[in-house]
Amino acid sequence: MRSPVFKAELLGPMSDQISTKDKTLHIEDIQPAVFKGLLYFMYNDSLPAMDDLNGDENDEMAKHLLVAADRYAVERMKVICESILTKKLDVDSVATTSRPTSLHRAQKCLY
Repeated sequence: MRSPVFKAELLGPMSDQISTKDKTLHIEDIQPAVFKGLLYFMYNDSLPAMDDLNGDENDEMAKHLLVAADRYAVERMKVICESILTKKLDVDSVATTSRPTSLHRAQKCLY
């Protein structure tokens, strides 16, 4: 399993959070499109195509995916998102990019 957090939630001591009535795990504080991207990565070992997004939307999605990767400890996805954000880092974007990356320990974007 690519995510030790999911493993704990689904199979470990945290599995008591799963509703016994309908066997669902409620995920909060993550947009459906971002969660779908996280699942896509966990099944395919690559980020989903973001061709339908413009440049700013693509950057925002990369930031959200970075946050999700950090939250669910999907390290390879985190590295890929860091790489995407680092390539687009400039004087205009440094302030908006550095906050989420510093909160989620994205080292490549910080140095």
